[in-house]
Amino acid sequence: MDVSSLSDISRRALEIFFIIAVPFLGVTLAVGLIISFLQTLTNIQEATLTFVPKIIVVFILLFILGSFIVNQINDFMKELFSAIPEIIK
Repeated sequence: MDVSSLSDISRRALEIFFIIAVPFLGVTLAVGLIISFLQTLTNIQEATLTFVPKIIVVFILLFILGSFIVNQINDFMKELFSAIPEIIK
């Protein structure tokens, strides 16, 4: 296995990771900011109030993007398995 193929595999794995993680991180960040803004407006300073909306939004997003995530991981694994003979050389 040469450095170039290892670098390509690592780069592709990071791309897949970011493609999968960014929607979840962005949505939870937005929900957290909205809840924090509403807490500031209403003077409710409960720290645990942000967790329930974030969890609900993550499950909804997982339901919506679930097939996309599975397809991305499946395609990446197919690429890895098809590259095994080339990597072993």
